[in-house]
Amino acid sequence: MSWITLNPTDLEQYVAAAQLKALQTKALGSTQVDPLPEYLAQAATRVRMAIASAGGLLQATPNSVPASLRATVAALALEQAHTRLVGLALTREQLAQASQARATLSLLSSGKLAYEAPDEPTQSIPTQSSQIRVVKRRATPPQANEL
Repeated sequence: MSWITLNPTDLEQYVAAAQLKALQTKALGSTQVDPLPEYLAQAATRVRMAIASAGGLLQATPNSVPASLRATVAALALEQAHTRLVGLALTREQLAQASQARATLSLLSSGKLAYEAPDEPTQSIPTQSSQIRVVKRRATPPQANEL
């Protein structure tokens, strides 16, 4: 399959086991659950929106991304996960990976990065285009009877 959906166990290859466990279990209230699935979904959405903004087709499966962008989704999700735990900082390497992931998003949104075609394509997410129209008007001084 050329497009994949990541889950928390996929993050094991990007972060140490103790760090991953802390991200999943520390500082949770009695009603909170593992936040990593949500962070992965949000990171996948960012990648999908970048692809769609360049007019690319998406896989019909929600939260799926091209397999070649697995590390991008992982880096974005891990960066977001670390924001909820004071005292657990990203390593220098993880910060570099997150920075590279944001650069990848930029390349995707500008259509400058190739990726696998979806197996079951769907129309890209509609994006809003804003256009600014400049109208030049000449200011005229008020007439005496308008004062």
